[in-house]
Amino acid sequence: MAGAPRRTRLRCRLAPLQEEARTKAAGPDRAVPAHQARVGLRPALPAPSPTPTIHARAARRRGHPHGELAMIRSFIVYARHAAVEGRLTMRNLVLSGIVLACGMTGTAQAASTLASGPVFGGKQQQIVACVVVNLGSTPISFLTKQLVGQFKAPLTTNFDDCGTTLLPGATCSFQANVNDQGTAPHQAASCKVVISEAKTNVRGTMVALDPALGRPLSQTDLH
Repeated sequence: MAGAPRRTRLRCRLAPLQEEARTKAAGPDRAVPAHQARVGLRPALPAPSPTPTIHARAARRRGHPHGELAMIRSFIVYARHAAVEGRLTMRNLVLSGIVLACGMTGTAQAASTLASGPVFGGKQQQIVACVVVNLGSTPISFLTKQLVGQFKAPLTTNFDDCGTTLLPGATCSFQANVNDQGTAPHQAASCKVVISEAKTNVRGTMVALDPALGRPLSQTDLH
């Protein structure tokens, strides 16, 4: 009976050493379950955190406690990656279309219109003329040049030195005889000019001329 207490004390002394040996033998991939840890001994090592690179089948084969969780997390990471790639692709496509549309809008300048109110020089008037000057640094291109009469639109012109393009700093005019239009004479007339470019640096004047003295009988600016 004296040997029994001695054997009990020996087992108590060896228990911590045996527990530590079993913990080391478990390795980094096999943590000691919490329910197997003895009270008063070193606590069980936590299981390694799963990462998307852990293959679920290999994790289960090694007895990894998070094998199924690793598989789920891997799938979630893949799904998120695919969704993000899809959004970025569509977003880039939409942004490219917007940039292309803006570039096309900037390249194709909207046409600009300059027009005057009517001029009327009374019974003395015969010739009406529209004078245009390009004050900019680049040429302008005419899309439309019209003299609009009170009884006829457009009036038939008898002079035009504007052509289709007006160089920087140049002035041109086009004119008509209001009494030679096959309508009632002494009609009021207006001017309309449409150019391809912005009208910022383009000015114009519509005039009714005294054929005898060549002086303006009535005039107004184009806007």
